[in-house]
Amino acid sequence: MKYIKLLTIIATCLLLTSIFSVIPVFSMQPPIDTTTYYIGTIGQPARLDPGRAYDTASGEIIQNVYQPLIWFSDKHPLTLVSGEDHNLTALEHSDLTTSGFGPVIATALPTITDSGYGVGKYWNFTINPNARFQTWIGPSGSVQGRKNVTTDDVVYSFQIQMVFDSPYAPVWMWETVAFNFMSFDAGYSFPDDEAIVGKMISEWCYKDPDHLNTNVIFNFTYPLPTAAMYQIFAQTWGSIVNKDFFVAHGCWDGSFASGWSKWRQTGGTGNRSPIDRYISYSLYTDSTPGVGKDVPDMCGTGPYKYTYGAWDTINKQWRLDADVGGYWKDPTFANAGEKNGNYIHTIIEKGYDTWPTRKMLLLNGEVDTAVVPRANMYDLLVENDKYKPLPGLTLVTNISGLTNEEIFYCFNVSTDSAYQSYVGYPNHVVSIGADATFFNDVHIRRAFAWALDYTQIIAQAWFGEAIQQASWWVDGLVPASSKNTAITMRNVDLDMIKSELAQAALIDGHNISTEGFETTMIYNTGNDQRMIELNSIAAAFATIGSQYRCNVMGLDWPVFLDNMNAMNMPIFCLGWLADYADPSNWASPYQSSAGSFLYTQGPPFPDNQTAVDAAINAAAADTDPVHRDAMYKDLQYQYWLDVPSVPVVQPLGRRFARDWLQGWYYNDLYPGVYPYDLWKAVVASYAPVDLDVSDSITNVTSYDYVYVSNGKMNQYKGGGQAASMTFSVFIKRKDNNHDVLDLYAEVGLVRTNLTSLQTGAHYPSFQGPTWANPGGPSWYRDYRTGSEVDFFIPTQSPMYPTSQFVLLGPGANATAMLTWYEDGVTSALPANATWAIGTLVAIGQAYVANDTDLTNNAKGIDPGVYNCTALTLTDEVPHGSSTYDRYIAMIGDIDGDGCVKILDAIDLSSAFGKNFGQAGYLKEADTDSNGTVNVLDAINLSGNFGKKVGP
Repeated sequence: MKYIKLLTIIATCLLLTSIFSVIPVFSMQPPIDTTTYYIGTIGQPARLDPGRAYDTASGEIIQNVYQPLIWFSDKHPLTLVSGEDHNLTALEHSDLTTSGFGPVIATALPTITDSGYGVGKYWNFTINPNARFQTWIGPSGSVQGRKNVTTDDVVYSFQIQMVFDSPYAPVWMWETVAFNFMSFDAGYSFPDDEAIVGKMISEWCYKDPDHLNTNVIFNFTYPLPTAAMYQIFAQTWGSIVNKDFFVAHGCWDGSFASGWSKWRQTGGTGNRSPIDRYISYSLYTDSTPGVGKDVPDMCGTGPYKYTYGAWDTINKQWRLDADVGGYWKDPTFANAGEKNGNYIHTIIEKGYDTWPTRKMLLLNGEVDTAVVPRANMYDLLVENDKYKPLPGLTLVTNISGLTNEEIFYCFNVSTDSAYQSYVGYPNHVVSIGADATFFNDVHIRRAFAWALDYTQIIAQAWFGEAIQQASWWVDGLVPASSKNTAITMRNVDLDMIKSELAQAALIDGHNISTEGFETTMIYNTGNDQRMIELNSIAAAFATIGSQYRCNVMGLDWPVFLDNMNAMNMPIFCLGWLADYADPSNWASPYQSSAGSFLYTQGPPFPDNQTAVDAAINAAAADTDPVHRDAMYKDLQYQYWLDVPSVPVVQPLGRRFARDWLQGWYYNDLYPGVYPYDLWKAVVASYAPVDLDVSDSITNVTSYDYVYVSNGKMNQYKGGGQAASMTFSVFIKRKDNNHDVLDLYAEVGLVRTNLTSLQTGAHYPSFQGPTWANPGGPSWYRDYRTGSEVDFFIPTQSPMYPTSQFVLLGPGANATAMLTWYEDGVTSALPANATWAIGTLVAIGQAYVANDTDLTNNAKGIDPGVYNCTALTLTDEVPHGSSTYDRYIAMIGDIDGDGCVKILDAIDLSSAFGKNFGQAGYLKEADTDSNGTVNVLDAINLSGNFGKKVGP
């Protein structure tokens, strides 16, 4: 099972739309970048080692870089229509039976034979001789070339997981089918038993003695049904890794010689390896050329490759690039997506904690998909229609995935936890840590289970699209006959809460029922459904009495996982995505003391844990289907009694995405997107975007041009096609007792990803109003981000006499059509540009409304005379910020200090003769905006020499 940061298939709705507020100048799209897949998410990967990663955020990136022996072959791409809903049917799910798989690193599905020991089986795989790894950087800094996958790599990929034997990793699945236990810690001690365990591991997965260079054998003493085994092999923990790459990074050396157990999971390294982060025995150092000390790294055989540093944990972003020319199955990527060259060359996934931010990015088209909290889905729907997405979006509903939501208790909270629980509120009389009991009291656990208002949660958090759970069972597991349908469904019951609290044991002599408690319940930031679930519990206890205090807190995903593994969180929420569609995959993690969930909650465990562990192992290995059904029904009922965790819902999913993203299909077991099968189509046309901008201006005194931007930069959602838009400007003077002599609006475009901008031949214009004459690139402002230069090109600019502008007066409206010209001919908007529109209000020359002294601050502007609350003292604030641009426009004032003086003349002289785009060119010195600093500019400067802004 995989921890899911949001129910990846269901509640992980992908989002988009435009919001006219703060739009970054350096936006990604539009126009549509058909080569890049932009994802807005709520969390980040936790680790990149396929044998350690056990969450969907990590699994998603691993799935695109690494490949398993066999993988899912049944795919049903949906035809999705903009503005329409697609109701997913059962037949459109990928087939998870044995017929739904095909070979990848293997040449064929495995040959399965009896081992001669009970129900044991030998699984024999022939390794594909064409499969090869990507390049990587070695400890010396040298680039390591591609190499073909060997049987040594395959054996190492699986043995290393058992060597590490982490309780927080998916290795339990291999150990269960090999040895019928979930961890060597269950019966072996180290280093005393390392020789025994080493022999067990080496005889479980090994090279075929008769075909050492081509075949690998797995010895499964207790195999699951074949379909379930296929599903296990196809997941990220079945990834084939490069042995040389792992060893060079400081991982297990591949030997079972005496002392090998030092590589087992130990304190200090947690569940991470040198592939995930620097560890003391890593072979990389600060002086390693090109990389420095070891950092998260990957080297797989898949279609996408990871580059050192491509995972930016500070900005919560990771990036993968297509291994074009090197991917062994498809070097040209010709088979990716719907052809026409529109394959996904780059994947960029970035975490944004808040919904408004993700919504803005999606609706603006800056991301192609994004996480949409169920509570906010109506933001993406046509009003009063639950199943009709906004234009430009596609929607898939009724996604019944093998996922669920549960709330977990920690039975042994760390004594140094920042989220400690206490008996007594508000006076803490007892700190409930490792030396005291709280959630290992079944009555307290049951009290919390009866505090959930399922009716409200399903209605409000999931809008009726979820199935209440009575146990860990989720619909869709096979066989359905194993489900216990007789279990009572809990719902909020205040009397039951009081009754269970009254039966709870005393804690250091204190009665929690009368004295109360304080505890902290934690969810991963951005997951509103989980926040609602925990608030439901908090509300129930608050209703009973003020002595019960339940705090609700959100943590970022990697921080959340680290705190869970450190046993710091008294109560926390997680979701699961099935590892495989068999009840054994759900009973073990939730109920076994070695299970992925329960292990992180204790010890201590429920009183009857020994018997439960034995029943789980017996059920998994039972070959009698009727008896197996009965055993799993009993386990579900025991789970309901013991309440080691609280089942919440199995959600029915929704998926929102931009309509240009195509090729998507649904697989219950994918941890995230697989962009190799997707493509982005250029949509033929877009609906005009209505950009309404308004601002108010109070009395202003100006002696030259004073500009006050209204601070709104609105991104145009078109691009890539000959495009049009509607642009409306309404500017109203606040003080209507005075006439404004000249009130102008500047409209312009931002073109990004350029290193230069040609003049004359390439320009935008607005066609329609009387004032809409092609302005050309008369003036620009550039913003630099590293090597990238972004240009803001006003089509109207009262700053320069050669530019066109519109006299608006106290108020005016204008509608225009945007057109891009190439050499005077109407053309499609360039695909490598991002377009945005801003407005700039200008108070004309010589307008004096009062006697306000404009020289009271550094730039000669008194912010009090404007109806603007965020004026700054900077010359320019990029459009799209929450503040306002402001600057003085006076011909010749090159350094912008409000006065034309000798220093300005010196600046003009240094730029003299320079053309637009050349080094040394100064836009402020090009006073007539003709693209060249020449004698005319010097004449203009001399005409204002000695003048200053203000009296």
